[in-house]
Amino acid sequence: MMEKLRQAIEQAIILEGLQEEKTSSGEDLSLFIDSLYIFDENGLLIYSKKFAESKLEPELVSGFFSAIQSFTNNMISESEKLQEITLEERKLIFKNLIDEKIILMLVTRKSTEWMSKKILERISSDINYVLKNTSLNIRMLPGFLDKYIEEVLPRRVNI
Repeated sequence: MMEKLRQAIEQAIILEGLQEEKTSSGEDLSLFIDSLYIFDENGLLIYSKKFAESKLEPELVSGFFSAIQSFTNNMISESEKLQEITLEERKLIFKNLIDEKIILMLVTRKSTEWMSKKILERISSDINYVLKNTSLNIRMLPGFLDKYIEEVLPRRVNI
C-alpha cells in the first residue's frame, strides 16, 4: 500500500506537465482555507483536514452535509447539485468528483473566497487525475491526501 501511495504522490507532482507551476517555498494554505472535507456519494466522511482553528467537528459536519444532501436530492431535485452555502463570515464551497462519487467541501473565509476556489479546483483536478490514472482507490484517499496536502499542494498554489 505504501508503494501505491508513493506512486500516487509522484503522479500528483508531475500532473499534466504542471510541475513548473510550483512556487519556491509554497504557500500557507491556512491563509485561505479553514478546513477541507471529503464525502462519499452517500454523505459519509472519507477525509477531513483542519488548516486553521475551527469549532467544526468532522462528525457534526458529516451529519450536516448528509442532511443537506438528502434534502437537496429528495425535496428539490437529484439533478441539482449543492455548490455553495454562504454564512456571514464563511463560505462552504462544494465540488463533485469522479462521476459524483466523491464530494469535496472547502470551508473558507468570504474575504479569501477567490483563492479558495483556485485551491479547490487544483485539489479536485489532482484527485481526479490520480484516481483515474493510478491504482489508488477511494479507500486509500486519506493516506494519499495527508502526503499530498503536506508535500505537493502548497507548492502547486500560486497567488
